[in-house]
Amino acid sequence: RRQAGIRYDRVNKVWAYYDADLSYTTFATDWNPKVGIGDSHHTTKLVYDAAGTYTRVMLDNNTYLAAHPAVWADASVLWPLISVTITLIGRSGQNDNVLVDDVIITQNEE
Repeated sequence: RRQAGIRYDRVNKVWAYYDADLSYTTFATDWNPKVGIGDSHHTTKLVYDAAGTYTRVMLDNNTYLAAHPAVWADASVLWPLISVTITLIGRSGQNDNVLVDDVIITQNEE
């Protein structure tokens, strides 16, 4: 079983990936999504391979993680499974939301 993930810290403007040490490691501080009416669509793509390394993270036209760090893994004997979770942690007094469109899962991507 492997677990890969990315998160965006809107306050500190930091993108991080979930690493093999069960913590988040910063990979980008130079790409900040615009938010507001008309700025709500961004392409975010996370790719990792069967060997258990991140291949790349794409944020719109920017590509990150050329070093291919390892994803978290354990020796689970569970059946093969892919799940996607998207979480939005709102701010006090705000009506935050996230619009999700076109979640795509592929196999054998180069």
